[in-house]
Amino acid sequence: MEPTKDEITRAAGYFHEANQLLAQRFNYSLVAHSMALTAYATCIGFGSANNPIVAALVAFFGAYYSIVQFIITHPLSKRIDALRAAYLMKDDVYLVYKNAVGGNRPRGVQSVHVPFVLFFCWALLFVYALVASFRLGLPF
Repeated sequence: MEPTKDEITRAAGYFHEANQLLAQRFNYSLVAHSMALTAYATCIGFGSANNPIVAALVAFFGAYYSIVQFIITHPLSKRIDALRAAYLMKDDVYLVYKNAVGGNRPRGVQSVHVPFVLFFCWALLFVYALVASFRLGLPF
């Protein structure tokens, strides 16, 4: 059964709002990771001998937040994909817009790839901070 014009219009509204929410969550996440990275660099680069332990805690938080970012954004991205497939792909205007640049763009960059890359980076920084604390003879 084909969706009505009213259903497509409603779906386009949900689609727009969901895309805005995904962008806001992604931008907030990048700001949070940037602030954590600044804290990490400050702890590793300056100050007292206890700073590698604090840096390890910051890196642990960054890795944890990467997991939270995935948990929050991935279901939203799936909902966006469901709206697109069920309603918008049946709208001629949307198809013109979508096909103007050659069709599909890769999905999951914001909701899957970025959180996993950030998690991997934070895990490396955590290990680096642990190694730095062991070199200084700090108990961890």
